[in-house]
Amino acid sequence: MLLRAVGKGSLDRDSHIFAGNRAPGAFGRNSAVCRSSIYTGRMARSRSLFSFQTPLGILVVALCLSGCLALAAALRLENPQSLSLCHFEEGVHSASAQRLLTAGATNLDYAQPLHAPPLFPWTVAALGLAKPSSPRDGIFVSIVCGALTPLAMFIVGWRLNGIGFGLAAAALLACSDLHIAVSRTGLPSAMLTLWSTLALWAAMEWAPRPLPRGATPLLSRYVFFGMLGGALLALAWSTMYSGGLGLLIIAISLGLSWRLEAEEFEDRGPYVFIAFCLAAAIALSAFVPWYLHLQADFPGGFWGVLEHHRRQITGWRHWPEHLGRQLTALPGLRHHGWWLGVALVTCVGLVLAWRETGWRRTMAIALAVTAASLAVTAGVDALVLVCGVAGAGPALLSRRWPLVLCAVWLLMFTLLVPLHFPYVKLLTPMLPSAILLCLMLIWPSPVAVAASDERLAHQWRFAPRRETP
Repeated sequence: MLLRAVGKGSLDRDSHIFAGNRAPGAFGRNSAVCRSSIYTGRMARSRSLFSFQTPLGILVVALCLSGCLALAAALRLENPQSLSLCHFEEGVHSASAQRLLTAGATNLDYAQPLHAPPLFPWTVAALGLAKPSSPRDGIFVSIVCGALTPLAMFIVGWRLNGIGFGLAAAALLACSDLHIAVSRTGLPSAMLTLWSTLALWAAMEWAPRPLPRGATPLLSRYVFFGMLGGALLALAWSTMYSGGLGLLIIAISLGLSWRLEAEEFEDRGPYVFIAFCLAAAIALSAFVPWYLHLQADFPGGFWGVLEHHRRQITGWRHWPEHLGRQLTALPGLRHHGWWLGVALVTCVGLVLAWRETGWRRTMAIALAVTAASLAVTAGVDALVLVCGVAGAGPALLSRRWPLVLCAVWLLMFTLLVPLHFPYVKLLTPMLPSAILLCLMLIWPSPVAVAASDERLAHQWRFAPRRETP
């Protein structure tokens, strides 16, 4: 579980970002696990099916991931003949793409700057160059982005807590009715979620890890992931104005991690600072041309766009009402992803409960049944968002950079989104971090699982053999 931590420096074969704390205990620095071959990294080949250490493990992971991606694509491509543009903003993006095809790269619809930067219409127009253009091309772009986001989710979950964790996170996102509904529109929300999830992964990679022999030097690695994170933040910011929140969230997470004395920054603080400066410079440089274009050609300039969005912010007085309306609207999106998500929640809960013994197994089964019941009534998305917010506190207390980043990401969107008009689509960028924190509440750490397997093997290997008459 999230608080079932391990000592500093513990390494799982399938995950390079660790869960840990400074307190002694079952997995503390002076425990038997720390003195074992698991802690020092000399463990033999992993026996887990979800592993890249054996051909069978690679095949199982590839099949599970392919099935998850195929499921995500099928849920988002269902009955494509029924899809059409039904939102005013969808018409704005479609009109901008049509004008780009006929009049040039800078001829956007007059209302485009009020809604979003031009990356989404540019992508739709590029699709129109490859085939006969259609007003529904924006829906196809959203479907592709929505189908690829579970792959990005798998990468983030794998780096955070192992391959099985990544597959569970990808499956939950693939079955999310909210994400499915947004991916079947001509809105840029699905594209923003894709870029934001990849930017979250790139920022997580700023956490240090033991480098294998002959690997890239530490400084160049931080430079690479800093530039990659900056490029992904630039893509998010060029998709929607709210994509710029990613840079602010990372800055707040860095300051909070430094304040909490996170272990990652004890001797590598300057490298993290270099990575963040590179990311900020690239993201800001990519947004400057759009800012200059607005100042030169749009009535009121960039500040007119800000004033337009400020009028849609209703203030803290309506915050509880808006949040309640958004959460209560989620059950209305229930479709095929709903019962698939309920089945997934039930299976994950029962599998994790099976690893426990005695009263802990009984409690785990009861929690799994309760979670499945809540998912049936309120929807999987509402359950994930609420449990994710509940997991933000333990994530901050863990004082680990990846978990602090996820917690700040989710909490910032939770605080800011209900200040706007209560559009359900605004909850979409919160889903990846909410899924990660929700799973971290119940998922055992990789080293805890390895230690359990090692104890079982030790018991079977060294148990006294019973004498036969």
